[in-house]
Amino acid sequence: MEVLLNSQIRQQYGAPIYSLAMPEGSKLYVITSPELISAVQCQPKALPFSPVGVKFAMSLAGSSKEANRIATDNINGEDGDYGLSMDFNKVVYPPLSPGKPLEVMYRIIIPQIAASLDKLRAKNGKGITIELTGWVRHELTLAITDCVYGPGNPF
Repeated sequence: MEVLLNSQIRQQYGAPIYSLAMPEGSKLYVITSPELISAVQCQPKALPFSPVGVKFAMSLAGSSKEANRIATDNINGEDGDYGLSMDFNKVVYPPLSPGKPLEVMYRIIIPQIAASLDKLRAKNGKGITIELTGWVRHELTLAITDCVYGPGNPF
């Protein structure tokens, strides 16, 4: 199968946005126009990110079926202001918005990730092989929970 870059797809089909059917029945939207990306980001109900983010988090975390059911309940808030996704957005987005709280988190996370990357360097100068998804899951979990819990991090 030939892989086409966004610019090639845009030239071939002339569309600034298109969807790809995914095996599990959902759709993946690909936007090839920077202008349209900005417009879509201003309309979160049109192409909501929550389902994508939750599915990514579920696959990364390896959560149980019950945890996945809870995570996807009322995922976009269409049934009201309740559910894990709605609560998550209220709690997570303010500290991750540009400003002092985010800068404080970065000052803790970045050195930890850098130290972890340094450990990947083999002593003989050659690289080592890792399972990338597992490594990212482990290192980000530790770095982020260190930000939240501090030196007494239970994770």
